[in-house]
Amino acid sequence: MLNDVVILIPCHSLEDFPTDLGEKPAEGILNAFAVAWHPWVLAQTRSLPGWHRADSPPEPIAGRLIVVPTACDDRLESDWIGRQRDAGSFVISGIHKRDELLTEILTAARGWIPPSQSADGGTTPLVGEIPNGTGPTSVISSPEQLDPELVADFLALGTTHLLVELLSRQMHYFGEIDEMRLRREAVEAAEALVAGRTEDVKQRLANCFEALHEARERFYPTDSYLLDMCLLVPNMVDDKLIPLLTDSKPLSFLMTARDADEIARDKPEIAKLLREAVQRETVEVLGGEWSEVPSPLLPLESILHDIRRGRATYQRLFRKEPTTWARRRFGLHPLLPQILTKSGYSAACHFLLDDGIYPDSENSKLRWEGCDNTTIDAISRLPVAADSATSYLRLPQRLAESMNQDQAAGLIIARWPDVRSPFFADLLRGVKYSPVIGRFATFREFFERTDTPMRHSRYEAGEYLAPFLTRSVAAREANPISRYVDHFDRRQRFDSALWFRSIAATLRGRRLHEIDSLNVERLVEEAGPDVRTEGSSSHETAIYELAEAGQRELAQTILHGTTEKTPGVLVFNPLSFTRRVPVAWPDNLALPAHGGVVKGVFESETARQALIEIPGCGFVWLPTSSGGRAAKRTTEENLKTPLFENNVLRNEFFEVHISPETGGIQRIKEYGRKPNRLSEQLAFRFPRERSITVTEDDREFAEKSFYSASRCHGVEVISRGPWLGEVQTTGEIFDQKTDAVLATFRQTFRLWRGRRVLDIDIEFDAVKMPDGEPWTNYFGVRWAWLDSTAALTRSVLGTTQPVGQDRFESPHYIEIADDDTRTTIVTHGLPFHRKIGRRMCDSLLIVEGETKRRFRFSIAFEQPYPLQAAIDSMTPAVVIPTEVGPPRCGTTGWFLHVDAPNVQLTRLTDLMDEPRTDAASWETAETTEPPAGSGFAVRLQETEGRRQSVALRCFRTPLSVRLRDFTGRTTGQPRIDGDVVRLELSPFEIADLELRFDPPPPVPQESPTLTSDL
Repeated sequence: MLNDVVILIPCHSLEDFPTDLGEKPAEGILNAFAVAWHPWVLAQTRSLPGWHRADSPPEPIAGRLIVVPTACDDRLESDWIGRQRDAGSFVISGIHKRDELLTEILTAARGWIPPSQSADGGTTPLVGEIPNGTGPTSVISSPEQLDPELVADFLALGTTHLLVELLSRQMHYFGEIDEMRLRREAVEAAEALVAGRTEDVKQRLANCFEALHEARERFYPTDSYLLDMCLLVPNMVDDKLIPLLTDSKPLSFLMTARDADEIARDKPEIAKLLREAVQRETVEVLGGEWSEVPSPLLPLESILHDIRRGRATYQRLFRKEPTTWARRRFGLHPLLPQILTKSGYSAACHFLLDDGIYPDSENSKLRWEGCDNTTIDAISRLPVAADSATSYLRLPQRLAESMNQDQAAGLIIARWPDVRSPFFADLLRGVKYSPVIGRFATFREFFERTDTPMRHSRYEAGEYLAPFLTRSVAAREANPISRYVDHFDRRQRFDSALWFRSIAATLRGRRLHEIDSLNVERLVEEAGPDVRTEGSSSHETAIYELAEAGQRELAQTILHGTTEKTPGVLVFNPLSFTRRVPVAWPDNLALPAHGGVVKGVFESETARQALIEIPGCGFVWLPTSSGGRAAKRTTEENLKTPLFENNVLRNEFFEVHISPETGGIQRIKEYGRKPNRLSEQLAFRFPRERSITVTEDDREFAEKSFYSASRCHGVEVISRGPWLGEVQTTGEIFDQKTDAVLATFRQTFRLWRGRRVLDIDIEFDAVKMPDGEPWTNYFGVRWAWLDSTAALTRSVLGTTQPVGQDRFESPHYIEIADDDTRTTIVTHGLPFHRKIGRRMCDSLLIVEGETKRRFRFSIAFEQPYPLQAAIDSMTPAVVIPTEVGPPRCGTTGWFLHVDAPNVQLTRLTDLMDEPRTDAASWETAETTEPPAGSGFAVRLQETEGRRQSVALRCFRTPLSVRLRDFTGRTTGQPRIDGDVVRLELSPFEIADLELRFDPPPPVPQESPTLTSDL
């Protein structure tokens, strides 16, 4: 017979209880404290289990059960276990699994028979008798006959008791649990179970959990919350999910809308249960995005499309839209609070179940402030894994951190649907009796029940770094860099095509929902950077058809009513600012003459171009008939100042010195005694620093470097002017130690007279591929500048942000600015860069798995608005030949005009109705009809971080205007001043400005509440 139970611990006391054990030792010590509370053992010993230091174990004594967790094995003397067994003790060691421990404990306790006589000589009911006439009980003569569900509740009590003990010490509270009450209730519950009185057992167990709850409330008297976050993917959806959906315990599922759509299609019965659980509010769906695209590396419109499509899918499937944003994959950036708030979210998770770098400050509730000062409630406390024993060993520490630091204590438990951890089951069983450790809640319930925090947390863009490049290379995926370049190109072509269709529709008085662009945009985004295999070219066909239809309609609209029959071309600018842009001229048309809007022309055997100045969101028309002015031919006699000579490429603004040794740019400088602005060279970076022997002035010395060298084989002049200067260098990149050729290259440098931009085309051949970590082993472009104090900025979703870490992402541009100059390197969608010291930067081109060999950069000088320079270089103008002209409205014109150069017009969208004011925040009215009225909305983005007064003009003066968010909710009322709409934009704000050409619809009012005296 057992007299007591002792558990050895690998520490001096519970104050220094270990939390850094491995998985098996943690499982062993937790299970030891759980199984010691088995009711058969409690009823036999009539006492609660105790603990003892393993380095000073108890003396041998008969009738004692000693559980030795595996974490204590190395702390015992070699003969201690033998001496204990010789004295009549039962010792269990070397086991960490719960079922094995239970088997051993019950083996030790099996010799006990429940007593039939009371200690005072009176009689007690025999096992199986009817006590007090309460009804029959079942005869229980062995522990295997006990109700397994109630036995599991006892084990959960043991786990909860340990967690409360550890939590009180983590909270520096040394008051004792009411052990007398707990011992009485636990022993009586065990005896009742052995006697078969199950109803009495549940009441006694409830009293035990309540005693622990009261002990916890002495040091934390308010609610703490446990947020059960279940990750859900389609291949894990089966019948095991049904109990989770029919249970009343709050649960939050994290899944993408794409996965939800697949589940609804393939498992409609389970999808129905999920929808019903969401309607009952026992289940919440986190997320809202369609596919968790690599947000920081994509255009802004791609991100907005993914959120818009995802939320529409959730609304269709669940009749509710998510209010808490979360995602497994990396996707944090400082513009996110604004995007989420305007998309209808009320809270966000500022943590990820993914690699990557982001601010690691942990809070259960904070006000996350974006770069535009928009704030949103967020939780940043990292989840604990439900299937890991170490999570529960650290749970008191993690929960104490939240209780001490946070306004509302909360802990997230992340898991898959079929979690098999006995400790998670213990938590679930304990909460059914009393919320000792915490109360389970959905994320929405947690944010609604807890107070709004006073502290705001603002994070800089430099504190985030996505893991996508490293992960793609590790997974040996194709094109880990150029996939983003290709997506930027696809998206730009779609945006340009959509601009044509939208402008043509609005000019003709049509609504934007009438043009079929949603399916095209869906095809474009589905062909995005995450597509790992070569898919169909349906998106290319769709873009072409959309562009062709839009260009045809817009040209017909502009030329409508033209009576003259002069052939010509319409050149369109889809961007919102005036541009001086090179355009590819049709082969079958004569080049225009230099003059007016034509700032230069160029013709060779392989190319025909013209430099045209076009108003923002506008067009120019140029004649091409033989009767018009003919273009001047590029001949030696009309060359006054050659644009290239003596390895110097120049225009009236700056000169580019080409290095005959490396084939790169030796220096770029302005005229006079101005310093070097920028140098450029192609190189290969080795993964480790090497010692290179360098010869200089007949002296040899060692130099340490990570980089290869390059040598130029030749410099070829393509054009000396008069309007275009172009030169091409060829060479090779080689290893200085072995003289082995790593790659050959061709670089083309091109600049126009009258334009402050240098274009660089790079082509590699015979490449010896890098291998391994992409941030340390790559082919790239090395940039260097003179001023070590210059500020380095980059783009994040079109906004200007400082470069923080050495590794950073910027698909639009890198700007180098000092007190007097600004140099903008346009990256044309290449996102990955690495800062080297204070005066150098690498742009990564080729890493392991990359197949693209042609790349482009543009360098813009003295451009005060770098995003303008970037999208100017990345967005070509569109040339449309016409058989008639000029237009009746004139040879040049604009459709929309924005006066602020730091504000970009990114898109035209359709009208939207004001959401219902009587709907809950998560409800959305089901509407299939588009809103009535005539008009459209323009999307404006402030890019420089300045508060800006904006004046917008339209081809037609609107009768009413409003600012709205992405759900249609009114956020502001700009004023109409004559033919100008005036509005205020905050720094980095994204604003949808709705223009109506008819009286505004009435604002929906709340329905009156009907009352009755009955």
